[in-house]
Amino acid sequence: MLCFLNCHLAAHMNYASERVDEFEYIMDKLAFDCENAPKIADHKLVFWFGDLNFRIQDHGMHFVRSCIEQQNYSLLWSKDQLTMMKKKEQLLQEFDEGPLDFQPTYKFDLNSDNYDSRLYRNWFGFK
Repeated sequence: MLCFLNCHLAAHMNYASERVDEFEYIMDKLAFDCENAPKIADHKLVFWFGDLNFRIQDHGMHFVRSCIEQQNYSLLWSKDQLTMMKKKEQLLQEFDEGPLDFQPTYKFDLNSDNYDSRLYRNWFGFK
């Protein structure tokens, strides 16, 4: 059986733990009217989509922009919150994520490929 989930987890840089709590809550509480797979974990494959809101943290703006411009995304992986939380949270370790070979996504200036210049300080949690 396949399970497709779509969710919008807590936003903002400092809420990584809350996102994991929400993830665990969904895993625990979501029930299906299906005898063979009543819980998410009972499915053979689970696809988790949506705005999971995990961020890149602890890298300076210049470094992040440089990695994006040079398409050197692998340098950002070590500070990807989901990657970091997977090392600590057993439940997350049961899931595999594809390679992060694309630009970090966030808000863009209207009709452009430029990150939202009004929010530049908040992209990755800068103040």
